[in-house]
Amino acid sequence: MILYIGVIDKNNNEVQCYSIPKNASDPFLTEWLKPDALNPIALPNGLNGKKFRDPTTAWQSKDGHWKMLVGGIRKHRGMAYLYKSREFLNWVRAKHPIHSVANTGNWEYPDFYPVSLRGKVGLDTSTIRAHVKHVLKISLDMKRYDYYTVGTYLSNKDKYIPDNTSEDGWGGLRYHDGNFYASKSFFDPSKNRRILQLVQWPVEELNSLREKEVKLRNQKLKKGDYAEVKGITAAQADVEVTFSFSGLSNAEAFDPSSSLNIGLYKPSFAGFVDVNLANKKLSLRTLIDHSIVEGFGAGGKTIILSRVHPTLAVKNQAHLFVFNNGTEQITVESMEAWSMKSARIN
Repeated sequence: MILYIGVIDKNNNEVQCYSIPKNASDPFLTEWLKPDALNPIALPNGLNGKKFRDPTTAWQSKDGHWKMLVGGIRKHRGMAYLYKSREFLNWVRAKHPIHSVANTGNWEYPDFYPVSLRGKVGLDTSTIRAHVKHVLKISLDMKRYDYYTVGTYLSNKDKYIPDNTSEDGWGGLRYHDGNFYASKSFFDPSKNRRILQLVQWPVEELNSLREKEVKLRNQKLKKGDYAEVKGITAAQADVEVTFSFSGLSNAEAFDPSSSLNIGLYKPSFAGFVDVNLANKKLSLRTLIDHSIVEGFGAGGKTIILSRVHPTLAVKNQAHLFVFNNGTEQITVESMEAWSMKSARIN
Protein backbone atom coordinates (compact mmCIF):
# COMPACT_ATOMS: atom_id res chain seq x y z
CA MET A 1 0.00 0.00 0.00
CA ILE A 2 1.19 3.52 -0.83
CA LEU A 3 0.18 6.67 1.07
CA TYR A 4 0.31 9.85 -0.99
CA ILE A 5 -0.96 13.43 -1.21
CA GLY A 6 -3.87 14.44 -3.43
CA VAL A 7 -5.81 17.61 -4.30
CA ILE A 8 -9.54 17.46 -3.68
CA ASP A 9 -11.04 20.65 -5.13
CA LYS A 10 -10.49 23.72 -7.31
CA ASN A 11 -9.15 25.61 -4.28
CA ASN A 12 -6.19 23.20 -4.14
CA ASN A 13 -7.07 21.82 -0.73
CA GLU A 14 -4.86 18.81 -0.06
CA VAL A 15 -5.76 15.40 1.34
CA GLN A 16 -3.99 12.13 2.07
CA CYS A 17 -4.92 9.06 0.03
CA TYR A 18 -3.92 5.43 -0.38
CA SER A 19 -3.49 3.10 -3.32
CA ILE A 20 -2.99 -0.65 -3.67
CA PRO A 21 -1.20 -2.73 -6.32
CA LYS A 22 -3.40 -3.96 -9.16
CA ASN A 23 -1.49 -7.24 -9.19
CA ALA A 24 0.15 -8.06 -5.86
CA SER A 25 2.09 -10.95 -7.45
CA ASP A 26 3.86 -8.59 -9.89
CA PRO A 27 7.44 -8.35 -8.51
CA PHE A 28 7.78 -4.81 -9.88
CA LEU A 29 4.31 -3.57 -8.81
CA THR A 30 4.01 -1.54 -12.00
CA GLU A 31 0.26 -0.83 -11.83
CA TRP A 32 -1.68 0.67 -8.92
CA LEU A 33 -5.33 1.29 -8.10
CA LYS A 34 -6.96 4.02 -6.03
CA PRO A 35 -9.93 2.39 -4.24
CA ASP A 36 -13.04 4.52 -3.87
CA ALA A 37 -13.71 3.11 -0.41
CA LEU A 38 -12.32 5.30 2.39
CA ASN A 39 -10.35 7.56 0.04
CA PRO A 40 -9.22 10.12 1.03
CA ILE A 41 -8.09 8.73 4.38
CA ALA A 42 -7.16 12.08 5.98
CA LEU A 43 -8.79 15.48 5.47
CA PRO A 44 -7.44 18.85 6.67
CA ASN A 45 -10.42 19.47 8.94
CA GLY A 46 -9.69 22.68 10.83
CA LEU A 47 -6.20 22.95 9.32
CA ASN A 48 -4.67 24.93 6.47
CA GLY A 49 -5.82 22.77 3.56
CA LYS A 50 -3.29 24.25 1.14
CA LYS A 51 -0.41 23.31 3.46
CA PHE A 52 -1.33 19.75 4.41
CA ARG A 53 0.95 17.37 2.65
CA ASP A 54 3.30 14.43 2.24
CA PRO A 55 2.51 11.49 4.56
CA THR A 56 5.43 9.56 6.02
CA THR A 57 5.92 5.83 5.96
CA ALA A 58 3.59 4.53 8.68
CA TRP A 59 4.94 2.65 11.69
CA GLN A 60 3.21 0.29 14.10
CA SER A 61 3.39 0.98 17.83
CA LYS A 62 3.43 -1.62 20.60
CA ASP A 63 -0.32 -1.21 21.17
CA GLY A 64 -0.95 -2.27 17.57
CA HIS A 65 -1.93 1.18 16.26
CA TRP A 66 -0.49 2.41 12.98
CA LYS A 67 0.84 5.97 12.96
CA MET A 68 1.98 8.43 10.31
CA LEU A 69 3.01 12.08 10.09
CA VAL A 70 1.73 14.80 7.76
CA GLY A 71 3.50 18.14 7.30
CA GLY A 72 1.83 21.52 7.66
CA ILE A 73 1.80 24.97 9.23
CA ARG A 74 -0.15 26.87 11.89
CA LYS A 75 0.39 30.61 11.48
CA HIS A 76 4.21 30.66 11.21
CA ARG A 77 4.85 27.46 13.17
CA GLY A 78 5.95 24.37 11.26
CA MET A 79 3.95 21.28 12.23
CA ALA A 80 4.32 17.51 12.03
CA TYR A 81 0.76 16.30 12.57
CA LEU A 82 0.31 12.78 13.95
CA TYR A 83 -2.41 10.42 12.68
CA LYS A 84 -3.41 7.04 14.14
CA SER A 85 -5.27 4.02 12.78
CA ARG A 86 -6.14 0.54 14.05
CA GLU A 87 -6.44 -1.10 10.63
CA PHE A 88 -4.47 1.31 8.36
CA LEU A 89 -7.57 2.75 6.66
CA ASN A 90 -9.51 4.87 9.16
CA TRP A 91 -7.17 7.58 10.43
CA VAL A 92 -7.72 10.05 13.28
CA ARG A 93 -5.56 13.09 14.00
CA ALA A 94 -3.98 13.20 17.45
CA LYS A 95 -4.75 16.14 19.71
CA HIS A 96 -1.17 17.43 19.53
CA PRO A 97 1.49 17.29 16.78
CA ILE A 98 4.42 14.99 17.38
CA HIS A 99 6.69 18.03 17.01
CA SER A 100 6.54 21.68 15.94
CA VAL A 101 8.90 24.67 15.82
CA ALA A 102 7.97 28.36 15.80
CA ASN A 103 8.86 30.64 12.89
CA THR A 104 10.03 27.88 10.55
CA GLY A 105 7.22 28.15 8.01
CA ASN A 106 5.54 25.29 6.22
CA TRP A 107 6.89 21.79 6.79
CA GLU A 108 6.92 19.51 3.75
CA TYR A 109 7.98 15.91 3.11
CA PRO A 110 8.49 14.84 6.74
CA ASP A 111 10.45 11.65 7.30
CA PHE A 112 10.61 9.84 10.65
CA TYR A 113 12.60 6.69 11.33
CA PRO A 114 14.76 4.91 13.94
CA VAL A 115 18.56 4.64 13.94
CA SER A 116 20.63 2.27 16.04
CA LEU A 117 23.23 3.51 18.52
CA ARG A 118 24.98 0.15 18.19
CA GLY A 119 26.16 -1.02 14.80
CA LYS A 120 25.59 0.32 11.31
CA VAL A 121 22.60 -1.68 10.10
CA GLY A 122 19.35 0.02 9.21
CA LEU A 123 16.17 -0.51 11.23
CA ASP A 124 12.59 -1.21 10.27
CA THR A 125 10.46 1.92 10.64
CA SER A 126 8.44 0.34 13.48
CA THR A 127 11.50 -0.43 15.64
CA ILE A 128 11.18 1.05 19.14
CA ARG A 129 13.60 -0.28 21.76
CA ALA A 130 16.61 0.55 23.91
CA HIS A 131 19.74 1.97 22.26
CA VAL A 132 17.68 3.44 19.43
CA LYS A 133 17.26 7.11 18.53
CA HIS A 134 14.91 8.64 15.98
CA VAL A 135 15.53 11.04 13.11
CA LEU A 136 12.97 13.66 12.13
CA LYS A 137 13.69 15.16 8.71
CA ILE A 138 11.73 18.17 7.48
CA SER A 139 11.84 19.97 4.13
CA LEU A 140 11.48 23.67 4.92
CA ASP A 141 9.38 25.33 2.23
CA MET A 142 10.80 28.80 2.91
CA LYS A 143 14.43 27.66 2.55
CA ARG A 144 14.04 24.77 0.07
CA TYR A 145 16.51 22.57 1.95
CA ASP A 146 16.16 19.37 3.99
CA TYR A 147 16.96 19.68 7.70
CA TYR A 148 17.03 16.98 10.36
CA THR A 149 17.45 16.42 14.07
CA VAL A 150 18.27 13.29 16.07
CA GLY A 151 16.32 12.75 19.25
CA THR A 152 14.09 10.61 21.44
CA TYR A 153 10.64 9.34 20.49
CA LEU A 154 8.40 8.96 23.54
CA SER A 155 6.04 6.39 22.07
CA ASN A 156 3.75 6.35 25.12
CA LYS A 157 3.17 10.10 24.72
CA ASP A 158 3.63 10.34 20.94
CA LYS A 159 6.15 13.14 21.37
CA TYR A 160 9.51 13.63 19.69
CA ILE A 161 12.19 15.51 21.65
CA PRO A 162 15.33 16.50 19.69
CA ASP A 163 18.70 16.17 21.37
CA ASN A 164 20.30 19.49 22.24
CA THR A 165 23.28 18.79 19.98
CA SER A 166 22.05 20.88 17.04
CA GLU A 167 19.65 23.68 16.24
CA ASP A 168 16.06 22.69 15.54
CA GLY A 169 15.28 24.82 12.49
CA TRP A 170 16.94 26.80 9.71
CA GLY A 171 20.38 26.74 11.32
CA GLY A 172 20.32 23.00 11.94
CA LEU A 173 21.82 19.95 10.29
CA ARG A 174 21.23 19.28 6.61
CA TYR A 175 21.29 15.99 4.74
CA HIS A 176 22.98 17.56 1.78
CA ASP A 177 24.87 20.76 0.97
CA GLY A 178 23.80 20.97 -2.67
CA ASN A 179 20.67 21.44 -4.75
CA PHE A 180 18.69 18.77 -2.90
CA TYR A 181 15.12 18.88 -1.57
CA ALA A 182 12.11 16.74 -0.64
CA SER A 183 14.07 13.56 0.11
CA LYS A 184 12.48 10.32 1.26
CA SER A 185 14.12 7.32 2.92
CA PHE A 186 12.95 3.72 3.07
CA PHE A 187 14.05 0.55 4.82
CA ASP A 188 15.40 -2.27 2.65
CA PRO A 189 14.78 -5.49 4.65
CA SER A 190 16.68 -7.66 2.16
CA LYS A 191 19.97 -6.05 3.24
CA ASN A 192 18.97 -4.44 6.55
CA ARG A 193 19.78 -0.97 5.33
CA ARG A 194 18.01 2.36 5.13
CA ILE A 195 18.34 3.98 1.74
CA LEU A 196 19.31 7.66 2.26
CA GLN A 197 21.15 7.42 5.57
CA LEU A 198 22.83 10.23 7.52
CA VAL A 199 26.29 9.32 6.26
CA GLN A 200 25.30 8.87 2.64
CA TRP A 201 26.95 6.81 -0.06
CA PRO A 202 25.66 5.54 -3.40
CA VAL A 203 23.93 2.17 -3.09
CA GLU A 204 26.18 -0.74 -4.00
CA GLU A 205 23.93 -1.71 -6.92
CA LEU A 206 25.15 1.42 -8.73
CA ASN A 207 28.51 -0.29 -9.16
CA SER A 208 26.87 -2.77 -11.55
CA LEU A 209 26.58 0.08 -14.08
CA ARG A 210 30.35 0.51 -14.23
CA GLU A 211 32.11 -0.66 -17.38
CA LYS A 212 35.30 0.77 -18.95
CA GLU A 213 37.83 1.59 -16.22
CA VAL A 214 40.84 3.91 -16.17
CA LYS A 215 43.35 4.21 -13.32
CA LEU A 216 45.96 6.75 -12.24
CA ARG A 217 48.62 6.20 -9.58
CA ASN A 218 50.97 8.72 -7.95
CA GLN A 219 50.32 11.42 -10.56
CA LYS A 220 52.10 14.60 -9.44
CA LEU A 221 50.54 17.91 -10.46
CA LYS A 222 52.43 21.16 -10.06
CA LYS A 223 50.77 24.57 -10.11
CA GLY A 224 48.75 24.90 -13.31
CA ASP A 225 49.22 21.26 -14.36
CA TYR A 226 46.37 19.15 -15.67
CA ALA A 227 45.97 15.71 -17.19
CA GLU A 228 43.06 14.38 -19.19
CA VAL A 229 41.49 11.10 -18.12
CA LYS A 230 40.94 9.30 -21.40
CA GLY A 231 39.21 6.05 -22.26
CA ILE A 232 35.85 6.59 -20.54
CA THR A 233 32.64 8.49 -21.32
CA ALA A 234 33.20 11.67 -19.32
CA ALA A 235 29.54 12.75 -19.59
CA GLN A 236 28.42 9.67 -17.65
CA ALA A 237 31.06 8.55 -15.18
CA ASP A 238 31.91 7.43 -11.65
CA VAL A 239 35.23 8.73 -10.28
CA GLU A 240 36.96 7.89 -6.99
CA VAL A 241 40.13 9.79 -6.12
CA THR A 242 42.49 10.21 -3.17
CA PHE A 243 45.05 13.00 -3.28
CA SER A 244 47.71 14.31 -0.92
CA PHE A 245 49.09 17.81 -0.39
CA SER A 246 51.62 19.68 1.70
CA GLY A 247 49.09 22.14 3.14
CA LEU A 248 45.88 24.07 2.52
CA SER A 249 47.02 27.59 3.33
CA ASN A 250 47.49 28.38 -0.37
CA ALA A 251 44.45 26.57 -1.75
CA GLU A 252 42.84 28.02 -4.87
CA ALA A 253 39.96 30.48 -4.67
CA PHE A 254 36.52 29.05 -5.38
CA ASP A 255 35.25 29.60 -8.94
CA PRO A 256 31.43 29.49 -8.98
CA SER A 257 31.11 29.27 -12.77
CA SER A 258 29.01 26.30 -13.92
CA SER A 259 27.69 27.31 -17.34
CA LEU A 260 28.15 29.79 -20.15
CA ASN A 261 24.38 30.17 -20.34
CA ILE A 262 22.93 33.33 -18.85
CA GLY A 263 19.72 33.65 -16.90
CA LEU A 264 19.96 30.20 -15.31
CA TYR A 265 19.54 29.32 -11.65
CA LYS A 266 23.21 28.88 -10.74
CA PRO A 267 23.70 29.13 -6.97
CA SER A 268 27.01 28.17 -5.38
CA PHE A 269 27.05 25.32 -2.85
CA ALA A 270 29.64 24.44 -0.22
CA GLY A 271 29.80 22.44 2.98
CA PHE A 272 32.09 21.63 5.87
CA VAL A 273 33.44 18.12 6.25
CA ASP A 274 34.75 16.60 9.48
CA VAL A 275 38.02 14.97 8.44
CA ASN A 276 41.41 14.42 10.07
CA LEU A 277 44.03 16.18 7.94
CA ALA A 278 47.03 14.91 9.91
CA ASN A 279 48.00 12.65 7.00
CA LYS A 280 47.30 15.49 4.54
CA LYS A 281 45.02 13.42 2.35
CA LEU A 282 41.50 13.90 1.04
CA SER A 283 39.16 11.50 -0.74
CA LEU A 284 36.34 12.33 -3.11
CA ARG A 285 33.85 10.34 -5.15
CA THR A 286 32.04 12.07 -7.99
CA LEU A 287 29.07 10.84 -10.00
CA ILE A 288 28.53 12.56 -13.36
CA ASP A 289 25.30 12.14 -15.29
CA HIS A 290 25.39 14.72 -18.08
CA SER A 291 24.16 17.96 -16.45
CA ILE A 292 24.01 16.50 -12.93
CA VAL A 293 27.17 16.25 -10.81
CA GLU A 294 27.23 14.89 -7.24
CA GLY A 295 30.28 14.78 -4.99
CA PHE A 296 30.76 12.64 -1.86
CA GLY A 297 33.52 13.92 0.42
CA ALA A 298 35.37 11.79 2.97
CA GLY A 299 33.28 8.67 2.47
CA GLY A 300 29.95 10.48 2.38
CA LYS A 301 30.28 12.82 5.37
CA THR A 302 29.50 15.78 3.10
CA ILE A 303 27.53 15.57 -0.14
CA ILE A 304 26.92 18.25 -2.75
CA LEU A 305 24.75 17.89 -5.85
CA SER A 306 24.22 20.53 -8.51
CA ARG A 307 23.27 21.12 -12.13
CA VAL A 308 25.99 22.38 -14.47
CA HIS A 309 24.05 23.11 -17.72
CA PRO A 310 26.90 22.54 -20.21
CA THR A 311 26.74 24.25 -23.61
CA LEU A 312 29.97 22.96 -25.17
CA ALA A 313 30.91 19.88 -23.12
CA VAL A 314 27.87 17.86 -24.21
CA LYS A 315 27.83 14.06 -24.64
CA ASN A 316 30.92 13.03 -26.66
CA GLN A 317 32.34 16.55 -26.38
CA ALA A 318 32.66 16.23 -22.60
CA HIS A 319 36.15 15.64 -21.16
CA LEU A 320 37.39 14.66 -17.72
CA PHE A 321 40.54 16.19 -16.20
CA VAL A 322 42.53 16.12 -13.00
CA PHE A 323 44.09 19.54 -12.45
CA ASN A 324 45.82 21.76 -9.93
CA ASN A 325 44.89 25.44 -9.88
CA GLY A 326 46.50 25.97 -6.50
CA THR A 327 49.98 27.27 -5.71
CA GLU A 328 51.52 24.06 -4.33
CA GLN A 329 52.12 20.62 -5.79
CA ILE A 330 49.60 17.87 -5.11
CA THR A 331 49.77 14.14 -5.76
CA VAL A 332 46.89 12.08 -7.08
CA GLU A 333 47.75 8.96 -5.10
CA SER A 334 45.00 6.88 -6.64
CA MET A 335 42.17 7.44 -9.06
CA GLU A 336 39.70 4.97 -10.52
CA ALA A 337 37.22 6.20 -13.13
CA TRP A 338 34.52 4.22 -14.89
CA SER A 339 32.15 4.81 -17.77
CA MET A 340 28.60 4.31 -16.54
CA LYS A 341 25.90 2.46 -18.43
CA SER A 342 22.37 3.81 -18.39
CA ALA A 343 20.19 2.19 -15.75
CA ARG A 344 17.53 -0.25 -16.89
CA ILE A 345 14.22 0.81 -15.39
CA ASN A 346 11.43 -1.77 -15.34
